[in-house]
Amino acid sequence: MKKQALRKLIRHLITESAGLHRCVDGSLVPSDSPGCLDDIHLRIDDAVYHRDLCSHGSATRSHYNGMLADLRKKERRLKKNFQLTEISAGGPHGTGGKDTRRHVADARIQGVRDKNLKDILFNKEDPTDHDPNSSMNDMRRFIKTIWNQHADISELQQGLNIVHWFGWKNHNQRTLETLEDFASASPPNAMASHQISVMGYPGTPTYHGMNCFGVLLTKDSRITIASNNDLWTEELNSATEEVMDYYRSSGVPKRPNPNVAPKGLIYSIEDIKGEYVHELVMDNWSWDSIIVGNSGTFNPELKASIKQWCEENGVNFLEHGAIG
Repeated sequence: MKKQALRKLIRHLITESAGLHRCVDGSLVPSDSPGCLDDIHLRIDDAVYHRDLCSHGSATRSHYNGMLADLRKKERRLKKNFQLTEISAGGPHGTGGKDTRRHVADARIQGVRDKNLKDILFNKEDPTDHDPNSSMNDMRRFIKTIWNQHADISELQQGLNIVHWFGWKNHNQRTLETLEDFASASPPNAMASHQISVMGYPGTPTYHGMNCFGVLLTKDSRITIASNNDLWTEELNSATEEVMDYYRSSGVPKRPNPNVAPKGLIYSIEDIKGEYVHELVMDNWSWDSIIVGNSGTFNPELKASIKQWCEENGVNFLEHGAIG
């Protein structure tokens, strides 16, 4: 037996005998622990993602379906064990009711970063460019999956007014034509599958600058990650026709830079620092209103044109301060 194979066998035997589970970030946790269940969830999400990229009836899709069946069996066993634990200990996973989502999520994301630190530091790719073959994609997806497993998504969706502002890069794009182009690609009251970066407000949506306006997303639009800082996600305008074709069935994703600081992520309303969420990434989103960003200068002819467009297209027009 070759040395490499022998080492692998010995490592496997040690892990099995110790009752440990190896997580995707390389760490070892007890096989009956919450950390193990969290990792199983991460593996299930990842397997589903890869399976859905495979054509129906293919051998690769069958492989992933078999893997998912085994993972879900383990998931059910762990969930059943934890239900008994919660009854006896008076809290989730025997914690006596203490919420450990933030702590666990930060540790898991840091683990992914530490394991891939060399690749992150020496990678010369632009994190805002779309590349389906990027070596960073798995890390980006793991970070979003971990966030989804620990965030109170329902609380954030219901507690925030979520807006995509026009002209956040170039104020000259705050025009009726910009609105028309946006509505042509993503019509009002229709679900969009490509992901989009937005800002979120517990109170009145406010954005500075002349002629500032944007689209207000509906409450059923799904948050996939939220941060107090810039996530340096891929930009939709970097997606070539080949990239659009690659993601046609699932929608073009937006994923965070693997070097994102875990401490800046938002898992609940209490994590928000300041008056707004700097960046949220939305999936399966829709919009039904136009909202003005501030009470400052707004070209009256432009505002009149936007209001008329809203009336003609069944869209609400909201002045600044109309919601809070």
